[in-house]
Amino acid sequence: RDAKAAKLKDKVNLEKLNLWDEYDDIDGGSKHDREVLEQLEPNTNLKHLVIGRYKGTRFPEWVGHFSFSNMVSLELRDCKFCISLPPLGQLSSLKSLSISGFSEVVIVGEEFYSNGQASTKPFGSLEILVFENMAGWEEWLCRSDEVFSLLQELRIRDCPKLIKSIPKHLPSLKKLVIANCEKLECFLPRTPSICELELRKCNALQLEPLPCGLRNLRIAGSNMNDSILEQMLQHCTHLDKLTISGCSNIKSLPEGSVSITLQKLCIEQCKAFDFSNIFLCTSLESLAIGDTKCGQLESFPLGSFPMLKQVEISECEDLKFISAALEGSHHHHLTCLNSLEISECQNLISFQIEDGLAVTNLTQLTLFDCPSLKSLPEQMHSFHPLSI
Repeated sequence: RDAKAAKLKDKVNLEKLNLWDEYDDIDGGSKHDREVLEQLEPNTNLKHLVIGRYKGTRFPEWVGHFSFSNMVSLELRDCKFCISLPPLGQLSSLKSLSISGFSEVVIVGEEFYSNGQASTKPFGSLEILVFENMAGWEEWLCRSDEVFSLLQELRIRDCPKLIKSIPKHLPSLKKLVIANCEKLECFLPRTPSICELELRKCNALQLEPLPCGLRNLRIAGSNMNDSILEQMLQHCTHLDKLTISGCSNIKSLPEGSVSITLQKLCIEQCKAFDFSNIFLCTSLESLAIGDTKCGQLESFPLGSFPMLKQVEISECEDLKFISAALEGSHHHHLTCLNSLEISECQNLISFQIEDGLAVTNLTQLTLFDCPSLKSLPEQMHSFHPLSI
């Protein structure tokens, strides 16, 4: 009665609506929730809608109805009893769509695109699409026509049973994230415009060379090896950010244009990684190394990176010295360096940079849990703030 009394359909100025989400009515059931949601149908002027913790097995007809032509963002979350998605492709102005926590949905198929009532191309305006925490999802039946022609960002996370597939042709895609989808076997979509890619624990993916415009790559928890990484990056002439985490089979960076263009590098939990060839990356501005053996590199030559602004080194058990340069090679003054953080390096003994390595712009020096460290260079005592 309260839902019907709300008369949301008459509220022509209502633009944002959040249904359920903050509440969890343990006394309500599937039939009850559906009846309530039917009565909460808003006016078609609505632009932003969130539905959370809905207990129905299906949505009422108004959710996804083509008459909601003003809706630009929609979020459906934690509707754990729903067995299918509504025809959201009929929302002609929809730009952002997020679906999460639909544990009973097994197949996303034609019902997701249309129920036959709308004449427009499904998802004709969609720019951002997110699927997360879909525990039972196994298959995405992708249409052959160019449904997602304007899609710029696609994120698929925590879908452990998803086997196939994702749309093959996404001409406008700029950002793709696939994480914790270990059974997903398909190729990555053809994405000539992509500039940011994250692959995390998705070992069954079929990987091919990436487009030359890729600028930011993050890979984690993967069985990827050196040859696969080199093949993927062979055309990437503009890559400036690279993060590799938890990849035990990657031992080094690929040679070539990557070492010239790379500005930000992060290597974490890569126990077999050999750092000897990262000294070719002379354009680096940010460097982070964590929880790795540093390739048995006892002395780390900061002076090999003249453009460095930020350095973070943590949990490198073999590291003993921070030096100016590799033995026998020339070092550069670090006039750009403004932040240096070293933590949990149990065997770090000293900084060997008294031979003229200038760090005139260093404003933040942080040293934490380095019990073997004996002293700081004399010129570092005046830095502020200094955290030890």
